[in-house]
Amino acid sequence: MDRAAGDFHVFGSLVWHREWSATSSSYTRDHLNVIASLDRRFSRERYLVRVFGVANPEDRSGFVRGLASWSVRDNLTLEGSGGAFIGQGTDTIGNFRTETSSLSGCGINSEGGRVSICGKL
Repeated sequence: MDRAAGDFHVFGSLVWHREWSATSSSYTRDHLNVIASLDRRFSRERYLVRVFGVANPEDRSGFVRGLASWSVRDNLTLEGSGGAFIGQGTDTIGNFRTETSSLSGCGINSEGGRVSICGKL
C-alpha cells in the first residue's frame, strides 16, 4: 500500500520469508515482517518529518526510525535522524540488535554531494 491520506503519505507492506535446511527435511522457519512508514511535509515542503518501522510480530522484534529534514535553499538540505532496535528475536531484525541498540545521525545534502555524520549510542 502506498497512498496519500490528506497531508500525510502512508506506506505499508508485508514480507514473508521462509527458511529451510538442505541437511534436514524437517527444519523450516517462517517470518512475517510488517513494514510501514508515515511522512508529512510542512511549510511549502520546506520541512519533512518521517517515521519508519519494521516489525516481526512472532519474534517480538523490530526497528523504528525517525527523520526530520529542513530544505534551507534549493540546493541545501539539513537532516537529522535516529533509530532503535526493539526486542530480541532470532530473525534478521533481532540479529542486528546484537550489533547496536540505537543509532543517530545527521547529514547535509547539497548539489555537490552528501556529507553524513553518524553515531552509535
